[in-house]
Amino acid sequence: MDGNHSLLAILAAILATSIPLTLSARPRRGEGEKVLQTVFGDPEDPDKKGEAETSKTNEQLEKQMAETEKAIEALKASLAQIGHAKREWESTVDSIPHLVICLVDKQGTILRTNRTIEQWTPWLVNDVKGKKIHDLFHPGCTSQDCYLEEFWSRAWSEVVAGRSAEREADDQVLQRCLHLRVGPVRNYIYRTGEEIGSYATVIVEDISGRKRAEKETATLQEKLHPSQELKSFDRATSSIAHDFSSLLTPIVEYMQLAIAALSPADPVRNDLQTVKNSAERAANLLRQMMTFSRRTPIHLETVNFNHLLLDMEKDLRSILGDRVELAILPGPDLGSARLDPRQFEQVFINLAANAREAMPNGGKLIIETRNILLNQDHGYHHVGIAPGKYVMVAISDEGIGMTPEVKAHLFQPFFTTKETSGGAGLGLATAYGIIKKCNGHIWVYSEPGQGTTFKIYLPQIEKQTGHLPHRDELGYLPKGEEVILLVEDEPLVRNLAARVLRQQGYKVLEAPDGAEAIALAREHANEPLDLLLADVVMPKMGGRELADRLMTLWPDIKLLFTSGYTHKAVTEHGLLDPEMAFLEKPFSVSGLVRKVREVLDRET
Repeated sequence: MDGNHSLLAILAAILATSIPLTLSARPRRGEGEKVLQTVFGDPEDPDKKGEAETSKTNEQLEKQMAETEKAIEALKASLAQIGHAKREWESTVDSIPHLVICLVDKQGTILRTNRTIEQWTPWLVNDVKGKKIHDLFHPGCTSQDCYLEEFWSRAWSEVVAGRSAEREADDQVLQRCLHLRVGPVRNYIYRTGEEIGSYATVIVEDISGRKRAEKETATLQEKLHPSQELKSFDRATSSIAHDFSSLLTPIVEYMQLAIAALSPADPVRNDLQTVKNSAERAANLLRQMMTFSRRTPIHLETVNFNHLLLDMEKDLRSILGDRVELAILPGPDLGSARLDPRQFEQVFINLAANAREAMPNGGKLIIETRNILLNQDHGYHHVGIAPGKYVMVAISDEGIGMTPEVKAHLFQPFFTTKETSGGAGLGLATAYGIIKKCNGHIWVYSEPGQGTTFKIYLPQIEKQTGHLPHRDELGYLPKGEEVILLVEDEPLVRNLAARVLRQQGYKVLEAPDGAEAIALAREHANEPLDLLLADVVMPKMGGRELADRLMTLWPDIKLLFTSGYTHKAVTEHGLLDPEMAFLEKPFSVSGLVRKVREVLDRET
């Protein structure tokens, strides 16, 4: 019984537990059946409900898949457009050779830049990220006075305040004239929440070409300025010259009558004579003004300068005095020119008097004549001179020379450096006016302490010159691969010569004077140096001294010297030996190239 009671108790417990579980599970079973009916259809009607629901579900899935594929294709197209636009922008920015563009963060470090940086610096574009602007452009620079370090500190303060900063600088490290501009990036370009001024753009432009053009323009304007002032003076003198002459004529004549009426012992006679002398000086000054202003009638004749100068030799020696030696060197087969011989005598007298004043302790005056061809290549140095055949007269002295400031005003009327001698300052202005009346030109070359050369150019009249050939019609210009050290203190001449020689294949090292040429030569001491092309007269060190010092390093170096002085003048003054190769300024492109090749091909 005990055992039966135990078994009944166990059965009762099982039943008590299973009945509630069964009752609670029935609703869930009904829900499951609904789900099965939805998916597989009603078991009692599988052909109607199940197929309809399955078809509907498939349609929804296909629609969603089609929309997804469209979205993916649109995304791919957008990414392709973005990539294309990015490549176009990078190609555009990278193709600007004179512009470096950098993006920097708020710490001033570079995030990216265009490929122009590879042309300016040793860095590759992929290596600049994380660098500072100063380290990028001036690697290894520790100078406390570096302009770039100072500018960047100031510019960043402006950027933080939401402003831009800019500066121009002649960068000696990059050897470029730069315009730098730093500005903040506007916040609307980036995502919401980024700080204003968190980024900045740095734009560095190479303005070397523009600066050179501005300098050349200023030089041309300086050369044209005296001519413009002389035209103004011409108009002023022409308006008063006739009346002034009318007043002087009776003064001189009545003074002469009054003097003749007085006895030689009369004390008033000397006073009247002084007045008459002053009036005659005023009349002479008026004649020079009239000549300068081109109001004096001109009588052109066909004249050979050799004959004119030899006829004037006695008068010129009288003007120069005993302390100045005169040498007239007539050129062979000299062409003729159309000029007024009487007025041109005044030109040579004024230039001789000017040379005498420049040599108070004595010296030598050399006057040379020769035929010369000026072509289009000479335009850089002779503003307003048309190409053609000319007769040239060079007047060279050994005087004190002139500074650039004096040369700038040389032909201006009433300009004089004779503070104590009372010079009127019309001698060179008158010479200028006479030369211009004869369709000629005058050019001056001078260095302080080295004397002065005036060159007068008048058109030859032997033949009708016609149109001169262009440079490419002048024949073959020889080329070469040698290394040339070009030393010239005139930037326009140096830039032209360097460009021409490089176009012909030569490697050209440039220096503005002898001292810098020595420093440049030491940097290339282990490299060949084939030719020294140097001006004879330069600041700090002349061409001859430079050549002597370079020959200690390169004993076989060829030498070619240039100067605005004539070859006779530089050899007479002892600046060069007569056998040394020489090229007179202004030289033409073809003349320079052929002379360089000639000197390089000479046997040592």
